[in-house]
Amino acid sequence: MCAIAGFVFGGVLASLPASGGGSADPSQSPTATEPVMVEVAGVEASCQREPAQDHAGETVEYLPEFVHDGDSQTAWQCRGDGAGETLTFALDEPAPIAELGIVPGYAKVDPTEDTDWYPRYRRLTEVRWHFDEGDPVSHVLDPDPELREPQFMTLDEARTTSTLTMEIVSSELGTDDWRNMAVTEVVIMACDRC
Repeated sequence: MCAIAGFVFGGVLASLPASGGGSADPSQSPTATEPVMVEVAGVEASCQREPAQDHAGETVEYLPEFVHDGDSQTAWQCRGDGAGETLTFALDEPAPIAELGIVPGYAKVDPTEDTDWYPRYRRLTEVRWHFDEGDPVSHVLDPDPELREPQFMTLDEARTTSTLTMEIVSSELGTDDWRNMAVTEVVIMACDRC
């Protein structure tokens, strides 16, 4: 299994604890390697919210590819609670996926009026990851509005796949009773021997 020491999100290095069991220290195994972020060739979504305007009058889009750009000011959004909606990632090449992380809401802070959107929008509470083969894997998320960094899960063993689909199972309503769900970032990590 892999353990990620840190991840740069929104310009800040966030320390992440090792998840799952097993040795997280690569020095314990001469063949261990560090996990690496997977390159994504494209992202497709089953839904997409129409563009809107921010407080400065600028057009804001909610494209599916925004979930893999490393920018906390962008996100994919859809109308509704998201249940049953999907994001599908086409990888540059088949990769042994070992860890997956999600920022399960809209982490943007409006630069004009400092409006914090994260607690106001829906936040995901569970997704299922689908691979080219094998059963899907459930990923339970904490909707606490104070948790804005990627929430990672470690797979029991790496799953080699060329496509990866995130299916939304459930989300929690935001404070403004808005019906929109959002995902700011998805992090896909691969590792042959961790």
